[in-house]
Amino acid sequence: ISDGGTYSCSVTYGTEWQEKEIRLEIQAPPQINITNKLVTENKESALSAAITGFYPVDIDIKWLREGEILAGGTELPPQRNADGTYRVTSTVTIVPTEGNRNQSFSIRVQHESLSVPLQEDFQLLYEAAPMMNISHGPFYVNKEQTLMCRVWGYYPEDITVSWFLNGSRVEPSEIKRINSSALELPYRFLPTAESRGMEISCVVEHRALTEPLVQSLKVELTAPD
Repeated sequence: ISDGGTYSCSVTYGTEWQEKEIRLEIQAPPQINITNKLVTENKESALSAAITGFYPVDIDIKWLREGEILAGGTELPPQRNADGTYRVTSTVTIVPTEGNRNQSFSIRVQHESLSVPLQEDFQLLYEAAPMMNISHGPFYVNKEQTLMCRVWGYYPEDITVSWFLNGSRVEPSEIKRINSSALELPYRFLPTAESRGMEISCVVEHRALTEPLVQSLKVELTAPD
């Protein structure tokens, strides 16, 4: 980028002298990196992309759905990269519906370094809230029982699952991941005579939830056969 500017060439031949100037214009084409396409159905969701590596600074960015321009796209002020090129972040806010699931979304960039606009097409990724259940057998005094908290159907993969006994978090067990949207978390519990009526809870936290998902049970001791 720093090589751009006006250059001159001069030639001297005997008593004659000539000089020619030439302007070197440097251009660098942009690259698109979609940084968020994860949305929540029927809630305002922001799509975002980073456009980087371009020069000069003037650039035109549009978001599209099925080829139609979406209103409301915004850009932060361009920032300078270490090599002299520019980068900018663009976002657009939408309220995705069930009907948008199979539609094509795009971001289109026009820049003087490009002979045709640069376009990146994508489909939305929808958040999915987890479901859960607790399975266990009968509780016997002084007989260890393994409770299992099963969680499934969530997206994205990041999730927190914890066991609580009477409102206090217990030492975490090792999570068994069945696949990217299902897991099991065991809890080994040794009932005593004082355990009757205690509350055991499994708590799930995930970005698709507005509040933690909780399932609880009361310890009912079973008399031995």
